[in-house]
Amino acid sequence: MPRELNRPRPVSGDVEEMREMACAFAEEFARMGHDGPKILRMFQNPFYTGAYSTYRALGHAVTTAIIDQCLARGRTRLCGQPAGTATASRSRNPGGRG
Repeated sequence: MPRELNRPRPVSGDVEEMREMACAFAEEFARMGHDGPKILRMFQNPFYTGAYSTYRALGHAVTTAIIDQCLARGRTRLCGQPAGTATASRSRNPGGRG
């Protein structure tokens, strides 16, 4: 039916795929300004279907470790570069063009 409410299906995949997805969710939630405890609560909330599916598949301890790793990585890097270099590299004008 066109107006039937459908809930997204739980994520299926191997453990490594689930870990990657959990990290992606954690990074996205962190970019939205949430801290570790809030992010964990989001993983535990069925409203966030994808994050909740990874939490159920991986368990509390693994999910908490992934959140901690992703948050630690976010404090030291910006788009794969050491902190502070992205802004500094944009301010330079190596070719004299601009």
